[in-house]
Amino acid sequence: APETKKSKRDFRTPLVVLSAKTRDSLINLSFDLKNRILQSPSINIDYLAYTLQIGRKHFNYRKSVLCENESQLIKSLSKTVMQSAIDSPKIVMMFPGMGTVYSNIGKDLYRKETTFRKAMNQCFSILRTKTKQNYKSILYPKNESKLLEDFQTPQLLTFAYEYSLSVLLKSWGITPDFVIGYSLGEYVAACVSGMFTLETA
Repeated sequence: APETKKSKRDFRTPLVVLSAKTRDSLINLSFDLKNRILQSPSINIDYLAYTLQIGRKHFNYRKSVLCENESQLIKSLSKTVMQSAIDSPKIVMMFPGMGTVYSNIGKDLYRKETTFRKAMNQCFSILRTKTKQNYKSILYPKNESKLLEDFQTPQLLTFAYEYSLSVLLKSWGITPDFVIGYSLGEYVAACVSGMFTLETA
């Protein structure tokens, strides 16, 4: 597997995905991988997960395992739990309107998820260009503080947060068949659907 260029700030638990054309083939694939790991206990799970996600074609019968070490992976591979992509329901992304947005919302995602962090930074950059305001320092302050209680700040940060979450989900392969939004969320839905650009929104 290729050496992944992981950010030092990207601490995601590896997600190992398997797929096959039939149920029996997926079961066999799971047990083959389990035996391979037992024979090579020093295998790098990050690289294994990367290769299976990027370098393999995805078929209708699928299995995913979230694991932090070899023992968790081996235990999960021994189970026959799986899902047929044929039976997967349609995906709808729903974006709410103005709710409660608070200081440091999504900070753990911002710290751990590179894709989410890049999307948020893109929003912060656009907002700074248009308003001359540093919204990153407002949402993620060095010291604990409350958000500004004006009308504009919560709206802008809610939009940035919802949009960045959608970008993260898409990077995981969760692509919506439909999008819907209420109030401010309508603008996020329109942006996510490609109706207009992030800069325009």
